[in-house]
Amino acid sequence: MGSYWASEEKRCLVTGLDGAGKTTIIYRLQENATVTSAIPTLSIMHEERFLGIKWRDIDLGGQEKIRKYHQLYWENSQFVIFVVDLSDRENLATARCELHFLLHDAGLNTAKFLIVGNKSDIEGCMSGTELIDKLDLHEYAHRNWDIITCSALRESEWKKQILDFVHI
Repeated sequence: MGSYWASEEKRCLVTGLDGAGKTTIIYRLQENATVTSAIPTLSIMHEERFLGIKWRDIDLGGQEKIRKYHQLYWENSQFVIFVVDLSDRENLATARCELHFLLHDAGLNTAKFLIVGNKSDIEGCMSGTELIDKLDLHEYAHRNWDIITCSALRESEWKKQILDFVHI
């Protein structure tokens, strides 16, 4: 798998609101990485690594004070992974606005979007179907997007889904 993709750098923007699980997902995608608790994003991280695939993943913290810098980092991204906390109904309107902003950005017109509903193990969390409705994703049938739900800390099936997403 690694040798086929190693020659092609891929650029993936990983974003979402603070506390959604962006950094946890990035670390869990790495080979031999162990994550036992949530990892807060303290700054913008820029690394090239994991699974023999040379690609740039950009984890932009969802905190309001650094969200205004996102546009500086997403140019030429082929993929956007937008992480949503399935248990955080209170901030869902903000997440929807941020996602719609990305979906409307001319610099991301050709990017494929994967919405990752994280924290599916929390009681009372939203389902994938509910998340699609609450994020008004039906309005974007013309865009290339998909959705998965997972618990980034407790499951690992989602890792294959994300890697399949960036390899297509």
